[in-house]
Order: sequence, then structure tokens, then C-alpha cells
Amino acid sequence: MDEAVFFEWFTQRFIVQARKIAPKDKIVLIFDGHSSHISMRTIDEALKNDIILLCLPAHSSHLLQPLDVGVFKTVKQVWRQELNNFYKNNKYKTVSKAIFPSLIKKVYSEGFTPNNAKSG
Repeated sequence: MDEAVFFEWFTQRFIVQARKIAPKDKIVLIFDGHSSHISMRTIDEALKNDIILLCLPAHSSHLLQPLDVGVFKTVKQVWRQELNNFYKNNKYKTVSKAIFPSLIKKVYSEGFTPNNAKSG
């Protein structure tokens, strides 16, 4: 991600879609503090479009985004285990588009559980 890519996403995707949902309302965009997300032209576009930019403090996602830890940590663990099993059983063969759905099915059923969401 660099500033140009973020700016293009912000102006061509985010603003366009957000205005379809809330044509006249103020909008808040919450984002991390990556340097590519902060530029004068992004700030100018946000002001012109009645968008409030809320930049989260660096290294705070574990506190401010509990789903990252509570849900996606388990999903990542299950995914790694599935990949390890696949590679061991298939002599490190590449995961093809045909194989991917079968691997992700187990990740979905074991990783995305109501208990994980509640704990998050």
C-alpha cells in the first residue's frame, strides 16, 4: 500500500460507495495510522465530502479491534494447520484453485464459531 493507491481507493471506491449509503450524512472513516493513509490530498477530499477521518493509534489493534484477536487468531491457527497438513500429505504441492475450497471449508467451520465471536 502506498499513498497513491490509498488515495485512489478513498476517492474512487470509499467515497462513491459511502455516498450511495448515506448521501447527505457525515461519515466517519476509521483507519490505522499507516503513513500511506495520511496525506494532504486525502484530508482535503475528506473535508470536501463531509468525511471525518479517525486515525487509530499505532500498535493498538489488540485493544481496539477485539475481533482480530478473538476470532481471527483462531481462524489463522486453523488455516496454518490445514496448510501444514496439506503440504505434508501432498509433498509440498501448490494449493490450486480446485483444492482451496476444501481447505477453507474446514477453516470456516472450525475457525468462525459463535464462541470465538462472543469471546472477541
